[in-house]
Amino acid sequence: MSNAYQPYQPTDPNGSQPEPTYGAQPGYGTQPVPVAGQPYPPMSYPNMSYPQPMMARPEHPQATTVLILGILGLVVAGVLGPVAWFMGNKAIKECEAGTYTRTGPLTAGRILGIIGTILLIVSVVVIILVVVIGLITAATLVQQ
Repeated sequence: MSNAYQPYQPTDPNGSQPEPTYGAQPGYGTQPVPVAGQPYPPMSYPNMSYPQPMMARPEHPQATTVLILGILGLVVAGVLGPVAWFMGNKAIKECEAGTYTRTGPLTAGRILGIIGTILLIVSVVVIILVVVIGLITAATLVQQ
């Protein structure tokens, strides 16, 4: 009767063990024989499981629009600055909710919208001051 814990060893019909062939792997459950020149037996490494990569969240679909509006609001039409700022704030709230990724174009467009809005306010104040000063000057010249 064979031991249940011993690996199965096939025998030929005569009852003798077959001789292992040159370079054959040792049977299951046996330790490998160290090769000459190897001071240590081969190492066995633990089975490491790696975490699955997370799916990247997509970029917000209005990020490029906010960037373009921010640039146009700063360079061409100052009225677009507040629009870029408003749309950028709305998109950032959606990103913080976890739906989209907050990317560089979105942030840059929002900041350009803030700068464009500040320049728009300053230019409106300057225009109002110039008109008021012009009216005051015209009124004093007419009285003389």
